[in-house]
Amino acid sequence: MILLSGKNLSKSFGVDEILKDITINIQEGEKIGVVGNNGAGKSTLFKILTGEMKADSGEIITARDLALGSLRQTREIPEDITLYDYCLESFNHLIQMEKNLRDIEASLAVTPGSEALMERYALALDEFNLQHGYSYESYTRGILLGLGFSEEDFTRSVDSLSGGQRTRLDLAKLLLIPKDLLLLDEPTNHLDIEAVGWLENFLVQYAGAVVLISHDRFFLDRVVTRIYEVEQGHGQLYPTDYSGYIAMKRERYEINLKHYEKQQLKIRQEENLIRSFKERGTEKLAKRARDREHKLNRIIPLEKPFWSSRRLNLNFHPRVKSGYEVLKGEGLSFSFGAEPLFKDLEFTVYQGDRIGLIGANGIGKTTLFRLLVGNLAPGEGRITYGHHVHTGYYDQELDNLNPHHTLMEEIHSLIPHKDETVVRNYLGAFLFVGDEVFKQVAVLSGGEKSRLSLLKLMLSQNNFLLLDEPTNHLDIISRETLENALLNYEGTLFAISHDRYFLNRVCNKIIDFTKEGLTVYLGNYDDYVLKKERLRRIALEAGEEGETTKTSRKEAQRKNRRAMTHRKNQEAVLLALEETIHRLESRVEEIHELQCLEEVYTRPSEMSRLAEELSTIEEDLKTAYADWEKLL
Repeated sequence: MILLSGKNLSKSFGVDEILKDITINIQEGEKIGVVGNNGAGKSTLFKILTGEMKADSGEIITARDLALGSLRQTREIPEDITLYDYCLESFNHLIQMEKNLRDIEASLAVTPGSEALMERYALALDEFNLQHGYSYESYTRGILLGLGFSEEDFTRSVDSLSGGQRTRLDLAKLLLIPKDLLLLDEPTNHLDIEAVGWLENFLVQYAGAVVLISHDRFFLDRVVTRIYEVEQGHGQLYPTDYSGYIAMKRERYEINLKHYEKQQLKIRQEENLIRSFKERGTEKLAKRARDREHKLNRIIPLEKPFWSSRRLNLNFHPRVKSGYEVLKGEGLSFSFGAEPLFKDLEFTVYQGDRIGLIGANGIGKTTLFRLLVGNLAPGEGRITYGHHVHTGYYDQELDNLNPHHTLMEEIHSLIPHKDETVVRNYLGAFLFVGDEVFKQVAVLSGGEKSRLSLLKLMLSQNNFLLLDEPTNHLDIISRETLENALLNYEGTLFAISHDRYFLNRVCNKIIDFTKEGLTVYLGNYDDYVLKKERLRRIALEAGEEGETTKTSRKEAQRKNRRAMTHRKNQEAVLLALEETIHRLESRVEEIHELQCLEEVYTRPSEMSRLAEELSTIEEDLKTAYADWEKLL
């Protein structure tokens, strides 16, 4: 059954035609991901489907009594109410039913033998139970906790929440009451990784249909079974998840291109024949030319298939190579007033590391980065940079841009020795063309500001990049371009991100930031998940009681504690060994590179010293590998 249908929808803003004759049908229970570049018209389509905006042409048809819920990127929430009470407004009917039950109970206490009251009470109680009246509060708490709110947040006033927290609250309230159809515009914005995972599971099990706009490729692969692409004003449905869509889109393009080229060849051949017949001048050939012209005019020309080639020309090239140890944090602590945010953080970043820093919202990730770049001072501890380290910082708030500058002025201030043509070429490589280069930074969209910040970062040629949520505001094509640039980057990367696709493609280490501190995991995000699951199983196995009798329970608990301690120690040793192996292997590569330099191989004493160091490292590696294999 079709819940909602948009037929032949078109929408223009001035001379810009955003949607051109788009048709979309949403069936019961479907999970559809809407994708497209920034500015393609995805949010415009949603506004038309929800009735917030009218199409210039076309029609919207909805099923009778359709219960539709939508999450928009902007929405007003009343401020004079607590977070928890705001959500409970969704259950006012149950709250009133519960009050009615209490009133009847009070009446029964006065007249306990009243059959009429008892019958009223029984009917009211049955209806209350039928509508799950005793579970709505626990259900509300579960959704709020799942989306990253804490128990302490429940009593906070809505006016004390940040913009991101309000968006999460809006999403929580939307999910409380089941709908036939949910329309969600960027639902993972402002969610940490754990909350995104919770939302994935919730939506996969959701009985109603879900249509969502998202640039989160990992999320799309987990949740949706259909992809609806908005491109060049047109819509195209792909009956697959995101990964399948990428392959299917390329296949469709190549097939359509062959059909187009085949038709174009046929048209050219016919035109050549017609011209030849006319030039030869006989009546018979002239008639054949007219017949072929009629035949040619009946051909419906195919539209040349579109393939977007507009990509950022992004490459990070460090001016110089840094030393082996890039950054060391020792005993770092920070507080806002009397309230400590984190304390005693210890970590080391080595040359060539591509680290992904993950953790719950509010744990202190951005604050830590601001300490590292000197925007804030630690309450305690020390930050030490290595030799020849040049740091570039990408701020997720994009505060490194001057809002009063034009784009030309912003880039020219970074490279004042370059002329206007060079500056224009750089901006053009980041998709700013024509008069766009004279726009003020203040009027740019989030995606445009992100591109401008990445251009500034590229031009700085630093060998150590600190990136705070670099994929925020970027569309999927730009995210892929950024990932490819970072994979080819020969410097060192330390990135905060909740984009699991980015963490998988780019990172070779994951640092998990929790209340207990920082834990390093070698590998990408998938490796991190596997190791976390292994630790969880170890803890569960160690916590199982081996004996059930009361007399042996204490002894069993002691054994379990010893086993847990032993296994946790093993896991800690394993992680430390992996870190050691990675560090030693990196040094081996560095020594091999040094031995190829003329200023080194022409100095026998230096070559001898490096050979001796290499021999020692190789012995250490053998020992480390042997110890590592024993623990697996």
